[in-house]
Amino acid sequence: NSLVKITLSKKKDKSSDLKNIFVKPIEVKAGLRLCFVYRYNTKDITKNYEIDEATDKIISYLENDFSQANVFTTTQEYSLMINKKNRCKIISKKTTSEKDVELTHDKNKRKFVDIENNIYLREL
Repeated sequence: NSLVKITLSKKKDKSSDLKNIFVKPIEVKAGLRLCFVYRYNTKDITKNYEIDEATDKIISYLENDFSQANVFTTTQEYSLMINKKNRCKIISKKTTSEKDVELTHDKNKRKFVDIENNIYLREL
């Protein structure tokens, strides 16, 4: 049962520009980290945290900023919902398909034009 992704949503402060936070495990030179992608209206900000610090941040965000967390593992999906009275409801269900954990940090860009053997690109 490995973590695939965590999504924090349904912000409590509607005036905030922050829409969601996506968290996923990544492997970097320094070791295993959790990558946070802060999704704003016009930009995304990515930060990597150690596991202990990331756990504290997730708890803090759920206490202060967001009222829903979706946790996706390789075999289960969990939904945590917090109502206005600070009561929690957790729903779990099995995933419909087995998911692989992607720990790579750097992804290759998809190129729409084959840059090799293109005369017109060299002439520019």
